[in-house]
Amino acid sequence: MGQNEKKTIMIFAEPKRYFFSRLDNVYEPFGYPTGTPQYYIYRFRNLLGLGDFSYFWGDWKDEIRDAGLVVIFDFGYERGMEKYIKKINPDCRVVLFLWNHVDRAHNWYRYFTIPDEIYSTDRGDCEKYGFKYKNMFYLKSLVGQYATGQKDGACFLGVPKGREERLRELKNILSEQGCDCDMRLVSKRSPKSGYADLYYDKRMDYDEYLSWIRDYGILIELTQKGQRAMTLRTMEALFFQKKLITDNRYIEDEPFYNKNNIFIVPEDLRKIDTDALSDFLNADFIGYSDDILMQYDISSWLEF
Repeated sequence: MGQNEKKTIMIFAEPKRYFFSRLDNVYEPFGYPTGTPQYYIYRFRNLLGLGDFSYFWGDWKDEIRDAGLVVIFDFGYERGMEKYIKKINPDCRVVLFLWNHVDRAHNWYRYFTIPDEIYSTDRGDCEKYGFKYKNMFYLKSLVGQYATGQKDGACFLGVPKGREERLRELKNILSEQGCDCDMRLVSKRSPKSGYADLYYDKRMDYDEYLSWIRDYGILIELTQKGQRAMTLRTMEALFFQKKLITDNRYIEDEPFYNKNNIFIVPEDLRKIDTDALSDFLNADFIGYSDDILMQYDISSWLEF
């Protein structure tokens, strides 16, 4: 960074998740781990709206005087952060990036006081709430570290979110087509009746997950109801040159869409065109160009 160049800071809860630990200047929102007495004191004070919370926040506080841009992820935002940053560094740009679809559990945007600086990966939410659109991103630097091996079969890893029935149905359809499937719902709770074979009680860290998917040729993505945003599964399929089976019909509007590489299933899986699915499974994969990948690489994404 040059002498007069301002740094970019990102605030994301649990940077060890996904790929954030590989990035510079990514900070946890809190200075105290979840579950500590200080954390619960903060939560209590925050709930009651009692005073200044900055004492409880993390090391990012020490960096914002030299920052030109602070990107706060919805999974990491705490009420009042933007006001605190602007108080310390009035010239710093502060944006809130929503990579979750807005619902009752994900509505932090309501507390953010700079409405013109709220970005979302979900075009539907942008239309509904007036956010600015910003695509999902990934790290091209990860590609060489997890070279794809044998490209057979399809895989899925995620939390249940009520997707048990759809996953079982899709697994049966793919199996009838001769496609082996490894579908894992990660949860420490008791499995939903009839779906114990889909449950997996050991959580993988992201490096383990990337090692696991490299031997599969197809990633499966099932989105939440009403969601239009791309997920990390889409980015992983794009960067690791894998096929994708998804129920996100809006993916057809993306510049990388190719029917050889991406198969869109209907909401009612009983209506899948099995002939078209067979053609997709047997079609040659068409590689994505570096130009396409760079559109979604973090180096481009940080150009707010």
